[in-house]
Amino acid sequence: MEEMKEYIEVAEKSVACCRDMLSQEQEKRRALLGNDQKRLEAVLKNQQAAVMKLDSLEKRRLAAQEKLGLGGKSAEEVLAALPQGGQKDRLAELFGEMSGSCRELRELNKTALGIARENLRLMEQLTGGIPQGQAGLYTRSRQTDARGSFAGGFEEKI
Repeated sequence: MEEMKEYIEVAEKSVACCRDMLSQEQEKRRALLGNDQKRLEAVLKNQQAAVMKLDSLEKRRLAAQEKLGLGGKSAEEVLAALPQGGQKDRLAELFGEMSGSCRELRELNKTALGIARENLRLMEQLTGGIPQGQAGLYTRSRQTDARGSFAGGFEEKI
């Protein structure tokens, strides 16, 4: 069953990508707390690349799932459709880790957003407003950068 092997392999790569994203989110928090803009910019670039990689892996996972005849099914439905055994156990472990990573990423991101908002509030107090050329705003439903370009939200990718 080559399709199942491919499916598990993509799920393992997705978990590894999620672990990397957790590490990057922690690094972003440290950069925000340390007011280290260069480090923050580097982390944000790495995060953007990781989100693109995860998006690619998710497309591969869905294609592999389709090949298995399980297209459109949730993780729970996929597991329910599989016979007892090592592959089902491995996928249950991977799905659990992905789910946990997503929850942890959401929490870390929420914390980092709070830190960033507090830093922005302090900067506004010190400067009397948002400096020229840095009017980029972030909201939960949509994000724009300083040029006004829309950036995909992490929650939309996961």
